[in-house]
Amino acid sequence: MSNHEEMRLTPLPPQAPGSTGGVLPLLSDAGLDPTEAVPVLDQRGVRREVPTATEQALTIKVDGDELVTLMTIGAQPELLVLGYLRNQGLVRSIDEVATIAVEWERELAEVTTRAGRGVHAPLKVTAPPPVASSQSLHRDDIHRVVNLVSEHNTVYRTAGSVHGCGLVEDGRMLFFCEDVARHNATDAIAGWMWMNRIEGDGKILYSTGRLTTEIVAKTALMGIAVLVSRNGVTHSAVELARDVGVMLVARARGRGFQVFSCQDRLVHGERS
Repeated sequence: MSNHEEMRLTPLPPQAPGSTGGVLPLLSDAGLDPTEAVPVLDQRGVRREVPTATEQALTIKVDGDELVTLMTIGAQPELLVLGYLRNQGLVRSIDEVATIAVEWERELAEVTTRAGRGVHAPLKVTAPPPVASSQSLHRDDIHRVVNLVSEHNTVYRTAGSVHGCGLVEDGRMLFFCEDVARHNATDAIAGWMWMNRIEGDGKILYSTGRLTTEIVAKTALMGIAVLVSRNGVTHSAVELARDVGVMLVARARGRGFQVFSCQDRLVHGERS
């Protein structure tokens, strides 16, 4: 894609059950190959090429004003940008967004809003709204989530160096995203949910990364009541999860896991 005039902006159609209609923003389709081969010299003195995860700078501008520069593998840049705006509270409704156009030659994502007045003030990351759902979880549900990830983390299995996040419902992976940062992958899921008008109720968010205050806040803003990770947690993340009603399940590997918040919502015993 050589210039802005050649960019095609098309609405992303609904991709999952439960989505509803409405006016969606127009998005470019500028996803990149997430891996690139580089030459290496191994311990035996053999030269060969191995795949590595890509890393690209992407600066977000909204109505001409520069917001932030993200580092990303660029596989889902439009959804990443949309989810970033959502999870920072900079855009309160997807209906506010008119277009998102990504141009890698300029390392730029240009967002236009329907009002043309830029973004809202960001939300405080330590004070997201409480999650309305009190969703319970059977231990078998956690095991199924862990097993599902191995079917989708293709970039990690090929090149490593990325985090993966997945949105799960009733044992099905609705959407999975990998990126160099766990918060990027989380934001891309938030963008996908908005584009498909998917609510967080009844969903599980899985992350390969550690669970910090930021990730818990994003989960709450997405309306998701259960957050699972193969990694550990921070103390502040546990406190925030308790405050906002997010069930925090960490160190979920194989058949093992630890529940750090909302422990009364874990269902023990055999599934009926």
